[in-house]
Amino acid sequence: MMLGYLDISAEVYRIARGYLLPYLITGFMFPAFFAFRSTFEGVGDIRPVMIFNCLAFVLNAVLDYIFVFGKLGLPAMGGIGAAWATTLVMTFLLLAMAAYGNYAQNMRRLQLYRQFSAPSLAAIGEILRLGVPIALMIAAEIGFFAIIPMLIAHLGANVLGAHAITNNLDALAFMIPLGIAQALTIKVSHAQGRNDPLAARQICLTGFKLVLLLAVILGTVKITLRHDFAALFSGDADVQLIAANLFFFSAALGCFDSMQMASSGALRGFKDARVPLFIQVLAFWVIAFPIAYSLALTDFWGEPMGVYGFWTGLVIAALLASSMMLMRWNLVSKREIAIWSEGLHKQGA
Repeated sequence: MMLGYLDISAEVYRIARGYLLPYLITGFMFPAFFAFRSTFEGVGDIRPVMIFNCLAFVLNAVLDYIFVFGKLGLPAMGGIGAAWATTLVMTFLLLAMAAYGNYAQNMRRLQLYRQFSAPSLAAIGEILRLGVPIALMIAAEIGFFAIIPMLIAHLGANVLGAHAITNNLDALAFMIPLGIAQALTIKVSHAQGRNDPLAARQICLTGFKLVLLLAVILGTVKITLRHDFAALFSGDADVQLIAANLFFFSAALGCFDSMQMASSGALRGFKDARVPLFIQVLAFWVIAFPIAYSLALTDFWGEPMGVYGFWTGLVIAALLASSMMLMRWNLVSKREIAIWSEGLHKQGA
């Protein structure tokens, strides 16, 4: 019904309305999908998630081709067909993960489909106390990136295009430290479950060094191939020039943001999420965003820097967040070791 209040053409209204039904069906399946995925990742069994997602990627491409363009005797459905393809792909993922959870040898000990009981308010509350701050922490950073295109839209298509090129490649490169951060969460939580905070801290140190090394390598690649990357996405010389300049900011951002993500992932393994949320909001929105806005769109610091001002703010935010996250991790990990040592001392006494 809300679509009727929007100032859109009849054709756009038809496509949007047809898109919403499969979109909603897919949305209802997402919680179960993430529950299965998180369960597999939590026990350190990430291979099925990777395999199922790769199969889903291929299946989605095939179904998009069939439904969007009308193959195998089906009518061409355009964007609506893409939505139904996504729904079918999500159904496949959900059924595949459900079957794996039931039949896989290493999953049988969990007995996922047995011993059902009434919802535990205590368990739900504990999950929410950890999950809600994590969600808000991710939203705090993503929101900064999401608002930039709206604020620079008046600067022209060339600026928007260059920002999109750099941002998309930056997001793709960020998948590597993000994956390591998730691995740190799992490994640290396993070590904590074994009551071995010394191993947990050592795992973190190893992960931090690995993330920093990869970030430096990726940053070097971005700077070295910045003109080639820009040319892959646009033939406009102005867009290429702006994008090539932004890759310098992207390289610096990647180094700091990778450490921020790795340290926050480690803190999740220690079940520490509220303070990292405060750090993220403070770094990105309280400190960095006013600086970025004033650099980009005002003459407070001198000549407005445009999109470069926002990327400067991103680098500042990531630098502050990573520094504070690392200090918080150092404090929490040492505190866990002190508690563990005190417990051993009492047992010895």
